[in-house]
Amino acid sequence: MKKIHLVNITLPDKNSFLTSRRKSTVSLGNDLSLIFSSIKAASSFLAYVNTELNFIALVLNELYIEVFSHSRRLWLSLDGRYSDERQIKDGFKSFEASFNMAYSRCESPNGNTFTFRHLYAAIDDLIKVVDLLVYLQGERGNYTEKKVLQALIYRLNLVKNDLDKLGKDKVLSE
Repeated sequence: MKKIHLVNITLPDKNSFLTSRRKSTVSLGNDLSLIFSSIKAASSFLAYVNTELNFIALVLNELYIEVFSHSRRLWLSLDGRYSDERQIKDGFKSFEASFNMAYSRCESPNGNTFTFRHLYAAIDDLIKVVDLLVYLQGERGNYTEKKVLQALIYRLNLVKNDLDKLGKDKVLSE
């Protein structure tokens, strides 16, 4: 099974004059940077983040499947609307590239930051596709389907918020 596995912990510099540099640091792509008194505590936090990121990626993949299904149902009515069809295809292609990069680059030197950046980009790509689907369903007068798609945008924004908050609850509990 594919997994997101962040590994980057800034190790302590025992020779530093700054107290904060004598401790381990974990920085994430959601603008969170935490200082830990031990490498073990930093590793434990990173394990928690990896578990949560994998869950977020699983939810995002399920939402992608749902959005793709909606787009295929609408596909038959896109006769002669090649630019809309192209935008949908390009949006999915961009989503897949960003989503795959989140997995493939997570262990790189800047993986803690880039994994978040790629997941944010993937979410934004899906939101753009769903926005277009909402517009097209509105044009067709299919308001029930339009509301279902708007609920998908709401769920995608919830995933984005979870990504924003990831790890910040640990700051409050320590």
